[in-house]
Amino acid sequence: DSPDAESRRWALYAAESVGLDQQTWADTLVRVVQQDESADVRIAALSTLKGIASSVDLEFALPTLVARLVEPGRETSLVCEVLGAMRPQPIGAVPFLKEVLARDELVLSAASALWRIEGRADSITPAMGRVFDTHGEGVCDLICELGPAASPLIPDVIKALAEEDYWDLQWAAADALRAIASSDWMVLRSLLDALSESVAEIREG
Repeated sequence: DSPDAESRRWALYAAESVGLDQQTWADTLVRVVQQDESADVRIAALSTLKGIASSVDLEFALPTLVARLVEPGRETSLVCEVLGAMRPQPIGAVPFLKEVLARDELVLSAASALWRIEGRADSITPAMGRVFDTHGEGVCDLICELGPAASPLIPDVIKALAEEDYWDLQWAAADALRAIASSDWMVLRSLLDALSESVAEIREG
């Protein structure tokens, strides 16, 4: 309860070591997220909450969490991660997360949370495709979670696999095509073409 935000932030890290019951600790972190005026302190609390979200009851915290989805990038991204980790899945958060999909810089965070909560690809793949040009690697990483459900994004991934100037994106695209596991001829053709790539990591991918 120090008036100094930096002191409060460090107190959160110290409190992890004092052996609080996990539910009591979760309740404390939610209170910080709800009440603290410092974004840095709230971010620290959310980072810690993310690690225990699957093993504590956070249903009571849903109004507090969705209220923070309007904050700038890092804070909203962490709220998405907490929501995605919660068990049972917080279905009540779905409409709020779908609103976050409209914010290009947060599409991947919201899409990942929605996939983990709903398990539906049709509501997130259009947004993923919209940001592919600017967040290609991140989209490919998320495709690896979706697997065959991400097949509508195959044309974007094939295009990324041909980006010879960006081998890390090519590697991610090859991994995404593996996860989609499509036997479509265009997919197989693009993978065969990638085998002639000079960068070993891409051939391995």
